[in-house]
Amino acid sequence: QTEAFLNAYGLSRFAPLGYDPRDLPIRDLAGYRKKGNHDGDPIIFYTFPAAFEQEIAKGFNTKQFAEVLKNAGMLTPPTSGRGYQGRVREDGRQIRVYVLNFMAEESSQPEE
Repeated sequence: QTEAFLNAYGLSRFAPLGYDPRDLPIRDLAGYRKKGNHDGDPIIFYTFPAAFEQEIAKGFNTKQFAEVLKNAGMLTPPTSGRGYQGRVREDGRQIRVYVLNFMAEESSQPEE
């Protein structure tokens, strides 16, 4: 469910970190994204709690859903070790987010 959401909306509803909404407004913004420094690094999605709880974890207990993602290595818990939401600084303020790590699916190459 999480992978499907990020595959479908990862580029359209997550703005690049450092985004200025005046440049290009994004409808139904779900959070921010940051690409790793290397090609093999995951994309980090700083997901707003409302998008996580109402769309990504829809139909599930949010805490249990977050625990499953944490155990699968897809959710980075805060350094405090409490809860599942971290913080990210954007536009001079800190906002609460769920930090999701996602490796985009590789486009399949035809075998020779």
